[in-house]
Amino acid sequence: MLSRRLRRRLRDPALRELPFLYLEVAEFVESRSRVHDALQSVFFLISQTSEEQAEWWRDHDILLPEVRKGIIEIIQKLGLMEELGRGIRGIKLRVMGSRPLITADPKIVEAVFESPDLRRRALARANAIVSAFGLQRLRIENAARSSSRVETSVKRARPSGIRLTELDASRVKAMLERRDRMHDIAAWFSVNSGRIAEVKSGERHASAPQASREELDPPGPPGRIARIALRALEDISQVLRESDGIERAHEIISRAFDDIRRVGE
Repeated sequence: MLSRRLRRRLRDPALRELPFLYLEVAEFVESRSRVHDALQSVFFLISQTSEEQAEWWRDHDILLPEVRKGIIEIIQKLGLMEELGRGIRGIKLRVMGSRPLITADPKIVEAVFESPDLRRRALARANAIVSAFGLQRLRIENAARSSSRVETSVKRARPSGIRLTELDASRVKAMLERRDRMHDIAAWFSVNSGRIAEVKSGERHASAPQASREELDPPGPPGRIARIALRALEDISQVLRESDGIERAHEIISRAFDDIRRVGE
């Protein structure tokens, strides 16, 4: 009932003389065309006093909150809030000419914006209103390289080209079941945590069966495990030149496996 009455009020020219109230009513009844009109009216009103203040309101009170909300929705859906949530406050926005530019933590860019579908969904809220200010669609940059501006939808490292196969996804599911940390799993497959989260949520390879534990790599950070293995190989290479080398090599291998098992504990 209230919504219908407010929709009728939106047609009242007197309401448009009160831009901030006009915007609140338009947002309440979720009228996209009226929201656009109201945003323009508020921006124009503020700019009569200060263009700088109007741009600050546009960037930090309107666009940036919508960007953050959209990214939070995707991160929550991927189950990565614990890992990436602290980076939300570091998301920044600036407008260069008519192009709004978002800079974010490299981990957020990698997890959320590598996939075109996730990128579209994350920026949908903000992209729905940028045209009200005569701006182009948003693009995003890795904050670590924000000084290097490239005209592209997303600024990120060159894609590795590595994609999880169905067999990989089967192992990922088993590792998740084993309660491995997501970034450790991602490191084993040389992908980012966002791809692991997509397998977890069922967005990718939903039909892949879960592998048995016997097929899995040992739990724990792959980097630490690799260092143990490399040191063992170096030691084995040296002792094999000696007369009792084979026996000592077996001892080194046994000790290395014990160390690797402790990494995952």
